[in-house]
Amino acid sequence: MRKIFIILVLAIAILSCQNEEKSAITTVTIETDIDSLATPKLFRPINGVLMWDNNVDSLSINSNNTYSGSFNIEKPEYVRLLLNKERYGMILLANQNYKITLKDSTIVFSGNNAKGQELYNTFDRTPTGAFSFLNNFDKDSTSVLLKTHIDDLKAKEIVQINKLKKQKEIDNQFHKLLKIDIDYYYANAIVSLADYRKGQVEDDYKKSFKDLVDKINRNYSYTVDNKPQNWNDYVMETQIYPEIQIQYSREQRQDFYSRDSIHPIYVSIIKKLIEEPFREDLLANYIINNSKRTNYEQSLVIAFDEFNTDYPNSEFTEYLENDISVIRDYQNKIKSDMPSTVTFVEGESINSLVELLKEFEGQKLYIDVWATWCVPCKKEFSNNHKIAGMLEDNAYKKLFISLDRENEKDKWMDLIKYYELSGYHHLANQEFYKDFASEHSRI
Repeated sequence: MRKIFIILVLAIAILSCQNEEKSAITTVTIETDIDSLATPKLFRPINGVLMWDNNVDSLSINSNNTYSGSFNIEKPEYVRLLLNKERYGMILLANQNYKITLKDSTIVFSGNNAKGQELYNTFDRTPTGAFSFLNNFDKDSTSVLLKTHIDDLKAKEIVQINKLKKQKEIDNQFHKLLKIDIDYYYANAIVSLADYRKGQVEDDYKKSFKDLVDKINRNYSYTVDNKPQNWNDYVMETQIYPEIQIQYSREQRQDFYSRDSIHPIYVSIIKKLIEEPFREDLLANYIINNSKRTNYEQSLVIAFDEFNTDYPNSEFTEYLENDISVIRDYQNKIKSDMPSTVTFVEGESINSLVELLKEFEGQKLYIDVWATWCVPCKKEFSNNHKIAGMLEDNAYKKLFISLDRENEKDKWMDLIKYYELSGYHHLANQEFYKDFASEHSRI
């Protein structure tokens, strides 16, 4: 009987330990003196892959301007925190407690690994493909200069995290995750810069940049246990884009984009080059990233349907469905006739805004300048209903000027239908675009 009792006690103890492992609860608490603070939100990854705004946890408000949330962290997560309209990076570990104080728009971390969280947010993480990043390396004309510059930047960050570890301000696991973030950010930086430089140097120098990228590939595998925030960019730039460039010329790729046939090519290359389970992660990220561009391509719907067939029980499916359903709605809507409330202002010889406005002499106009490739422009259309009454009451007519090229005319007309852009529309020619950029703004 005593043996049975001991076995039962051991069984209960083992089950309790297992439950503790499964319930790896981490808390985030925010205190602020800002009365009108919008609800703080955590953008969390699925399998280490961020799903934009499709997987967001809100922190609940308590008394006295305090917000809090409890999260089951099964494995470390690189997350984004939206707080007071600003985005911050955080690394969440299991069974830890993080506190953030926001006072006079100044953010201070306390609790577990607080110094590490603060340091993490001082690191410049400008996307490595952005011109604002690439322009910092204009003087690095050779692969040696480029690597030296990157190594110097990276070393400064490594020194700082090592110092925190030595002072026991951060634990070993947090230090490891910071190191992964640093390694892959600067690995991606070298790849982006090398690709950028290859188009600017003589053939004799091109090989040295290619060799540099090959070395990065050998040293930093995409099959990393804890995916850093730039994991998707890194895999695309080191594995997928080079293969695309080898197989297809720039002109061919542009033609594929215009005919909505580029996505099947990318999907096939991802399937060919990336091993599981990372293939599923990258495909999901590829689909959602391109869905968020709001180009509404039918080929993305096909890619999603294939994804469902290949991964019928995928965690990603419910998060991808939101944006794919928008594309399905778009594809149905553009089949309808152009609304009678749309009027086109034709004129291939209209080469400036001044010339266009001659068509509307004596009239009051609300002018919206946009393009089919401009994501913020399209996002703003959701606010049109808010000003419609004011414009009508004050006898303003709406004039939409598109800065698209002629070969994007069909897409332009489809988007007019989809967004229900009642008013006058003009597709600017390139002379108009140049004049507008010179006389008004390119932004």
